[in-house]
Amino acid sequence: MAKSEPSAASFKASYGWACRFMERNDLTVCRRTTLAQRLPTDHDVKLLEFQQFIIQLRRQHGYDLSQIGNADQTPLMFDLPYERTVAEKNVKTVSIRTTGHENSHFTVMLACTADGGKLPPYIVFKRKTLPKGMRFP
Repeated sequence: MAKSEPSAASFKASYGWACRFMERNDLTVCRRTTLAQRLPTDHDVKLLEFQQFIIQLRRQHGYDLSQIGNADQTPLMFDLPYERTVAEKNVKTVSIRTTGHENSHFTVMLACTADGGKLPPYIVFKRKTLPKGMRFP
């Protein structure tokens, strides 16, 4: 009777084994890249003008710091694809498979006041119709 081969369940790959496997098969780890938005050249001047405008309004109307707020909206996705994948070396385009819902997203607005207070997050779900049987507060 021949020796039985080890089962796949008992196999444990080390980091070195994975590196050699990828080298043998001409594979590499690719990362999805994006270009960041650049600030305009006159950003500092516009920021200073805005701060002076707000300070002038506060003095003119007597606004309290808790009445001045700053808010920002951030889109968040329901489906977050992985940033990395394994592909052949020197490939120009790498496709990352997703569930098909990468365009489905919701918006979260975070806000704070000038005196350091945080406001509760405001969440916006973008749908044309409400789901049946769901009750939103």
